[in-house]
Amino acid sequence: MRALLIATLRNLACGKTMTPEAFGEELKNIRQNKHTSAAQLMQQYQDKETER
Repeated sequence: MRALLIATLRNLACGKTMTPEAFGEELKNIRQNKHTSAAQLMQQYQDKETER
């Protein structure tokens, strides 16, 4: 949610408009980044569990 607000407000503060397509692309990028981060975090936990 925070990433979406920052991206959207950045455009508005600069006087730019955001098209529906650009908004959708921003959502897609945020979802992908969240998915990647979650996968990396899960891998870190799995690595720690196998060390025990």
